[in-house]
Amino acid sequence: MSGKWRSPAEKYGKYRWMEMLQRRILDRVDRMEKRQRLVLKGLQHYFVFPEDYILNVIAETRLDHAILQVLREAGPRGALPSKIAYQLRTYGVDRFRVSRRIRAMNRRLQGELGYNAAEKLGHKWVLTNFMVDVWSTEMAEIEEGV
Repeated sequence: MSGKWRSPAEKYGKYRWMEMLQRRILDRVDRMEKRQRLVLKGLQHYFVFPEDYILNVIAETRLDHAILQVLREAGPRGALPSKIAYQLRTYGVDRFRVSRRIRAMNRRLQGELGYNAAEKLGHKWVLTNFMVDVWSTEMAEIEEGV
């Protein structure tokens, strides 16, 4: 019994077959990214993440950079979202948008490295120890070079 052999593209249709292949590839990439995050998490104490890499990951806009700078200047006391919005009034943001931007930055950094950029301390936003360490190692390297 010799039947006619059909390719998958002929069986499912050309576009549906391409979609199936694309879905397979994307699933495989997702699994590889999860494995990579697991390896990074296991070896995190061996890595030193440069400041520019972290900023490229979490800060998409100038507003994000400005929010991080205000939090950095606030130090361990933190800053209220309303105070951050007041300092960044040239951007036309309110306290709710500031909090949304910080949560978005946390999501991006959480997806990439498994850390948060800032956390709530009462009603205030404070940079996490990870971010403080990133900036302190950067400052230490600058001072050693001078």
